Amino acid sequence: MERRSAFTPPWYVWLGGSLLAAGLLLRHPPAQLSGYGIVLALGALAAVVGVVWFLWHVDASYGLVAALCLTSFSGNWAALGLTGFPLVPDRLLLALTAIAVVVRAPGARDRPRMVWRPEHLLLGLTLLYVVASAAWAGTLGTRTAIFAAIDQLGVAPFALFLLAPLVFRDERRRNVLLMGLLCLGTYLSLTAIFEVLGPRALVFPRYIADPSYGLQFGRARGPFDEAVTDGFAMFACGVAAVIVRQTWPSRAIRRWATLLLPLCALGCLLTLERAVWIAVVLGAVAGMLTTRELRRRVVPVVLVGLLAVGAVYVAVPGISSRASQRVADRLPVWDRQNQTAAGLRMLQDKPVLGFGWRTFQRDSQPYFLQAPTYPLTGSQTVLHNVFLLNLVELGLLGTAIWLAAVAACIGGAIVRRGPPQLQPWHSGLAAIAVFWLVVVLFNPLQQTFSELLLWTWAGIVAGGAWRARGTAPDDAGASAVASSV
Repeated sequence: MERRSAFTPPWYVWLGGSLLAAGLLLRHPPAQLSGYGIVLALGALAAVVGVVWFLWHVDASYGLVAALCLTSFSGNWAALGLTGFPLVPDRLLLALTAIAVVVRAPGARDRPRMVWRPEHLLLGLTLLYVVASAAWAGTLGTRTAIFAAIDQLGVAPFALFLLAPLVFRDERRRNVLLMGLLCLGTYLSLTAIFEVLGPRALVFPRYIADPSYGLQFGRARGPFDEAVTDGFAMFACGVAAVIVRQTWPSRAIRRWATLLLPLCALGCLLTLERAVWIAVVLGAVAGMLTTRELRRRVVPVVLVGLLAVGAVYVAVPGISSRASQRVADRLPVWDRQNQTAAGLRMLQDKPVLGFGWRTFQRDSQPYFLQAPTYPLTGSQTVLHNVFLLNLVELGLLGTAIWLAAVAACIGGAIVRRGPPQLQPWHSGLAAIAVFWLVVVLFNPLQQTFSELLLWTWAGIVAGGAWRARGTAPDDAGASAVASSV
């Protein structure tokens, strides 16, 4: 069994790098820093070096889980006062943790060798096609196209699919992810209750309860400032709670998970998003159908869930009227009808290669036409259907490559049989994937958390299936295998 030693820079490398960074800061200070600002910047630099050193030596599972949880604030760091940062905390933490895993930092000293499979080749082809499409369309250097390729399609989710089998290779490390999701689910569900039902004084950060911030005030949108992503996150945390109830040895933690389940369900209801409501039901059914012991309980569980929703409608003042108003709201329906019609016209115009990566809002205006039965709306927003959006921008060829990658990585992880200890994770992946599939049919999912967690979960389950087939190292991470491609 081959082992590779951890890469451990000596102390003088850390000291020299810190002094070099401090010297550059003093010699070329940013224009907005002077006097005490430079002193504070030096203090911040020392803190960053300390964090980097800590991430270098701590187990990578902690850094990756922390990065996933911090992604809840992605896109809203400015509302927390973090303006002017070239790398926001979640992306910086994610990048540093990934680097530590790849180069075998002391915190990843016993991880097995990275295994390359045909699924990874499909992911690479997808990214190459997107880069070529953006270059051809002239959007390669735009901020929107770059971050969409990194966060949403994209580079970060695909990297987590590659690294997850290494980072979460055994039960102890997977439990770190479960505990992180339990903490996140508690925060998100309570925040959803406070921001919709009150008291709003308990909502933190304050931008969530600010009616002038964002477009979805009055619904459970959480730190994401986006109700659909908030619903996805609470559903995924609820799935993690189910796994904890089945596998965790501590009775107190299992009770915590049991209490969290109804809170997450109520939080999903308070998003007042029809796609989330449908996705919760279908995702839960899909997860139960993949578990032999739960298949016969699908109908009773659905009925109990419907009765619980009815009880909430009756017992909680205002929920019934808000939900009824949301169901009767026709504007989102008109938006999607107009966008779908415009997208189909664009696809008919350029079916093979599409218009290019992130060009829908730039090129779609001539394709919006007045319908005879509903008003013309939705022309100023992104297309609310990820599959149709990719067809329009990447064409049939690019979308086929992307779908092949999704089917091979996520679908392949669901259909393959893994080790028994990963069966709850396998069922959880089926539930989360179905939830994701439902919501991307009606929403663009512009927040990064959904994609990152989905692909991380898929990597964990896929890694277990590869180990069961002998094409990847075992859970202990002691053996190393050669590349399979």
